[in-house]
Amino acid sequence: MKPWSAKDFTAAALTQGGTREIVAAALAQNPVPLDTDDMQAATVAWRWFHMNIDPDTGMAPDIAGGDLISVAGLAATITATLAATRLHLIRPPQRHRLLSHLLARVAELPLNAADLPAEQYRIRDLTAGRSADGQGHSADSILRLAAALAILADHVPEFTDPAARLLNGWKLEYLWQRGQFVSAIAARGRRLKLVPDLLLGPEQYAARTGVMLGMKTDAALDPKPHLGAHIADGVILPLDRRDRALRTIRPLPLIRNALHFGWHPDLAGIAAAILTAQRQLFEATGKLATPGVEPVAPDGTSIGTTFAVNDRRFCTMDMDGKPARCPAILSARCAYAEWVTLPSPFTRKLVDGLAGAVRQNGWQSGVSATSGQAMAVQPLQTNAMILEALHYRAHGPLITAAV
Repeated sequence: MKPWSAKDFTAAALTQGGTREIVAAALAQNPVPLDTDDMQAATVAWRWFHMNIDPDTGMAPDIAGGDLISVAGLAATITATLAATRLHLIRPPQRHRLLSHLLARVAELPLNAADLPAEQYRIRDLTAGRSADGQGHSADSILRLAAALAILADHVPEFTDPAARLLNGWKLEYLWQRGQFVSAIAARGRRLKLVPDLLLGPEQYAARTGVMLGMKTDAALDPKPHLGAHIADGVILPLDRRDRALRTIRPLPLIRNALHFGWHPDLAGIAAAILTAQRQLFEATGKLATPGVEPVAPDGTSIGTTFAVNDRRFCTMDMDGKPARCPAILSARCAYAEWVTLPSPFTRKLVDGLAGAVRQNGWQSGVSATSGQAMAVQPLQTNAMILEALHYRAHGPLITAAV
């Protein structure tokens, strides 16, 4: 079945049950004080960092108990620390100490053949399993770290020069070629094979970051040229027409745009359509679930959860797009992020469904949509996004919250 165009999607999705109202509420909302439950959730999320950050390096592992940190994890550590400071969970001197150590460590990262950070490093010695010289890189992850450094300079001006030195040492222009974002995978020797990267959501975040840094990435700000949709049993599923698998767009990258920069109306409309489909699933099956990819095992094994195209059930896929023997997940970070950026009784229900995911020492990645049993891991990015989400609720987007 041929997917609908962006024009068809907009016309249909905004007449779908409550979608227009969700968008209006998202664009009109103002910060509100956090209540006791919100502050407890934020406190637990920061406790994860308190227990897992190495005070000498400012680094924490992607998964509690591990030894690997991704470039995206470095970005999340910066934004989580800034959010925690604004929420009065730590004092500015502690923030300054942690982030000074972290930026010094980032400056020591071995770069690959493109003079860019590799995807992931070992905390203890900054190796990438093998020399970073032979590693590829991710445009998404690197530009998320670049955005975090820009946000850091916005919050704390004394970090402007260290952040600028890092950014000037990376060949960011290598990530934007011929009007599209490209990542690289390792080939023979030191060679890197470029691959087109970033679908709707991550692409707009990267474009916004690029514009902020003076890159000519304006063409990727608009999602409409590649936006389409499928309709399945009355459910409208937004998708990127470049994705050969025609999977539903993931909400988290869309919402990260809002948490960091504020909502763009087009992205809010796509996220609201996904949320409406989630609510329709709940009304039909009683299952609370969120689309996306979440780690489920200490070794970093992840599963992807997405809507099926030909019916209204959630299906689970492994990282290769094959069926996975794992139930759909209610993601802790996605639930909190949807609640604060797309406030509604349903998104509050998503947060209330996370009772099994909270521990004294941090948040688990989520719970099974079938049994309510918590996933077995506590990821850095889960706890970071919960802090970012509660910062958004209390103060608005990170980039405008300079102190």
